[in-house]
Amino acid sequence: MEWTIEEIRRQTSIHFDEVFHDIEPIIKSRDPAVLGLSSVHVVGDVKAEAELILLEFAATYVLTLPSSRSLAPVELPTRIHISETYSDADLEDPEFNDEEFFPLDDQTLSLDESLTDSIILEKPTQVLTEEEEKSNSFPSGQGWQVLSEEAYAEQKLREKLENSPFGVLRESFGN
Repeated sequence: MEWTIEEIRRQTSIHFDEVFHDIEPIIKSRDPAVLGLSSVHVVGDVKAEAELILLEFAATYVLTLPSSRSLAPVELPTRIHISETYSDADLEDPEFNDEEFFPLDDQTLSLDESLTDSIILEKPTQVLTEEEEKSNSFPSGQGWQVLSEEAYAEQKLREKLENSPFGVLRESFGN
């Protein structure tokens, strides 16, 4: 879905309520870690204000990603809210120095591009199954194991104390 800048300025505000069924292949091609994506329901507005175009929308979908620990598929119901500002005005104009906006090179605004970028950018970095969230067990194998950040810090501190000259004294006194 896209609009021309002329169309947006002529109507001053355009409301949209759309369901995107075909975004999954685009998302998967841009981010191979994504295992699946449901249809995406998007509701929002695009408005013209002076030299700026404001795009604001909420998107609801289910994203399937691999667990950070076991790589098991995890379905994540997700709702994101996006607010972006665009302009086709001269970037050198002092009036716009304090504004943060995306430049519009061609005279169109694409909701599809904003939506796909936002889904990828809002993807969580840590994903766990329900069982993994409840337990503190981490994967391990022969000669290796995954540690939490806290356990890793404790291990490094123990190693540092054991390897220090005072570590030998501590062992002598039974601590």
